Amino acid sequence: MFLSKKEKKTKKKEQSEEAASLDEVIASLQSTPEQRSIMLVGEIDEEKAADLVSALLVLSQQIPKEKNRADDIKIYVSTYGGSADEMFSIYDVMNYCKQFCDIETIGLGKVMSAGT
Repeated sequence: MFLSKKEKKTKKKEQSEEAASLDEVIASLQSTPEQRSIMLVGEIDEEKAADLVSALLVLSQQIPKEKNRADDIKIYVSTYGGSADEMFSIYDVMNYCKQFCDIETIGLGKVMSAGT
C-alpha cells in the first residue's frame, strides 16, 4: 500500500498519540508497594530488564514484621520477546526472590519468545 506524504504524516501522528496514551496507561499501572504488581510491556531490552529486576528485588524484601514471607508479586507480561540475555537475568532474579515470596506471571495479549 502506497501512502502520500500527508497520509504518512497523519498515520505517524496517530501512532504517536496511541503510544502516548498507552504509556499513560502503563504508567498508571506501574509497581507500587500496595499493589505489588509489575507491568512488562513491549520488547525486553536492557533497560526494561534492569527496571524489572530492581522492582522484584525491592518488593521481595518488603516483609511485614508479623509475617516471615513477603506478599505475592504479580508480573503482567505482554511482549513479542527481546534479548535472551536480559530474559535470563529476569528469570534468575525471579528464582532468587522465590525464597522470600511467591511470584505469579500473567500473560496479557501476545507473549512470545523471551517473554515466555
